[in-house]
Amino acid sequence: MKERTIRALLFDFDGTLTKAGLIDFAGIRSAIGCPPGASILAHLERIADPKERERAERRLGDFELAAAERAEEQPGAAELVRFARSRALKLGVITRNSRESVDRSFSRLKGLAASDFDVIVTRDDAPAPKPSPEGVLHACAVLGVPPAEVMVVGDYRYDIEAGRSAGAVTVLLGGAQEPGRSPVEVEADHRIGALSELIGIIEGIPPPGASTRPSPARRSPSRRDARRSY
Repeated sequence: MKERTIRALLFDFDGTLTKAGLIDFAGIRSAIGCPPGASILAHLERIADPKERERAERRLGDFELAAAERAEEQPGAAELVRFARSRALKLGVITRNSRESVDRSFSRLKGLAASDFDVIVTRDDAPAPKPSPEGVLHACAVLGVPPAEVMVVGDYRYDIEAGRSAGAVTVLLGGAQEPGRSPVEVEADHRIGALSELIGIIEGIPPPGASTRPSPARRSPSRRDARRSY
């Protein structure tokens, strides 16, 4: 893939900036009557009775807040954020979670804070949630960066589908199946097993304004390829 200039990173939250497996997806589906493999948020939208839907939304919120109380940083997340800032990259979060649960999680994290990010898009905001590209496009507009110069990083197919539909570069972290979730079977521009690998990928991408032509005085350095084959 021909490398593009990258000016911003958009991260999924749970399972990407935080460790995976904290949210009990199977428990949520059981509590709100959502069929296995179906989108939880789409199921909520289909509940016609307002009171029933409100109860289901509260149950979802309870599960999310319980998970937020146990939130831990994904290994390498703080280092990656510091590195991105050293490269003058803009940073954002785009998640299907509520803002309350995201803020609760940040209060538990030691090396990351909400203030590290230039934009945070949750399901409480206007854009349709992932896999719709609306949230990515909204974040790009807030950051003032075109989607083609944004890298969307996530651990699930919704993250990759949203990024690809918006025209962004996509990075799939891990890709292992979690209980209650469908297998990750998508084509991402990059696949990584750890966030630290993304540093090598970014180092190999010309920074904004840099010439991509090799110097006539010496051969241009080779690009570090941090991609893994799966």
